[in-house]
Amino acid sequence: MGDLIRLLHGSPHSSQRLVKEFQVYWEMKNTGSLLPQHGPLALTTTDSSDCSADLSKVGASLPSAPSPLKPPHSCLLSSSPPSQSASPAQSRVAGVDLLSQANKGEFWISKSQLTKKIKEIGAYGRKETLNRSCWFVLDAVFEKYSLDPRDYPVPSRWGYITHVPDISLVEL
Repeated sequence: MGDLIRLLHGSPHSSQRLVKEFQVYWEMKNTGSLLPQHGPLALTTTDSSDCSADLSKVGASLPSAPSPLKPPHSCLLSSSPPSQSASPAQSRVAGVDLLSQANKGEFWISKSQLTKKIKEIGAYGRKETLNRSCWFVLDAVFEKYSLDPRDYPVPSRWGYITHVPDISLVEL
């Protein structure tokens, strides 16, 4: 859940783009093909507030990633069993090979599950201190998972795998 919270909080992108990004990220993370520049990036500070935690500190409070031999967190897992086909059909999104709809694999999270989870844990809105709207994770969610909101900056620090437009989100 920590990775989805990290992607969502402070992101100006649509839920559809975030769903596709998380699907690709989750598959790559759990199959061992994730590159260091993708996914959550190290936190940096631009002001004197106490947001200077590095990624290792944030990662220490998050659930660890499941190994490829175990299924991922059940709260986001698809209820359908993985396909048993010996040679999966492949498709490409932004230069990344993905499993086809017919052969999703054990780490697949459906679009509807992710959309529902995003709407459950976050709200899209605008703060008067920002130049545009973005996603904000609800305080209750930070409390539920014992996460410090100060470790989740706005704008978010995420290395996108899929192609997303460059949307500038700055404090006024």
